[in-house]
Amino acid sequence: MNSYLILPHMQIQNANAHSSPYTIGFPAVTAWLGAMHALERKLNAIEEFKDVSFSGVGIVSHSLIMRSLGKGRNSISRLIGMGFPSDKNGNRAPFLEEAKCNLEISLIVEFQGFTPETVAEFIESTQSIILSGLRMASGDVLSMKRPLIVTGEGKDALDQVKRHVMPGYVLLERRELMIDAMKEGIDAMDALLSFLEIRHTCSDSEPFCWEVGKRSLGWIVPISVGYQQISPMFQSSQQRDFSVPHLFAESVITLGEFVMPYRLSSVEESLWRYSYEENNGLYLCKNGNV
Repeated sequence: MNSYLILPHMQIQNANAHSSPYTIGFPAVTAWLGAMHALERKLNAIEEFKDVSFSGVGIVSHSLIMRSLGKGRNSISRLIGMGFPSDKNGNRAPFLEEAKCNLEISLIVEFQGFTPETVAEFIESTQSIILSGLRMASGDVLSMKRPLIVTGEGKDALDQVKRHVMPGYVLLERRELMIDAMKEGIDAMDALLSFLEIRHTCSDSEPFCWEVGKRSLGWIVPISVGYQQISPMFQSSQQRDFSVPHLFAESVITLGEFVMPYRLSSVEESLWRYSYEENNGLYLCKNGNV
């Protein structure tokens, strides 16, 4: 029987919306899995929960508001940047162009090591850790509904999960769209843009006519899902942890889709997991339907 920890309706402020060097919007998948890895380690530090382990994370978005300025529908929005305090001489500090967002999100965490006798303590500890300063995508968790545990399999587990995360949109991976487009001989970047671009055309009879240039239906978005190694491992004099080899990497971007939970066929379909492909130097987060 599977066990799922539901972290419902977390209100997060100033999350990092600069999900990769190329994209701004919903925070990277690596940010959410990284936050759950941090939560797992903090729980393991408690004797009663030292055997708890997280194996998958489902991501459900309820709302997202970019921190930007703009006037009207057709205006150009500007990011609300952040600056360091003035220096000791009163001079203005550097200004940071960082994309931030406020969002409401729920997470579905598949886990093991659960004992029914400690369920109350487990939920209390989880909520306490999150609200006492655990960062989510570099943002601060302002509030959340009480966590809960769902156990079961198949449709029974899915129905329980849906009751706690709707209304919302589950993030799924759609890398197969990229793969199919590239099989046609299209460059990777052109394939990505062909699903995202919107062309604007107008004429005397239709002064404002928008033509959607997407290749498929659905709420398709670019998402950052990990990193690709671009250098061999080595020791750097400036690295944070000298016990771990260092390497340079670049972001891996693919396509994702936000869908309503009622379109899921199982909880497994929503879960993201870590994947390491040593031969290709890929450190990825992969979705359950891939």
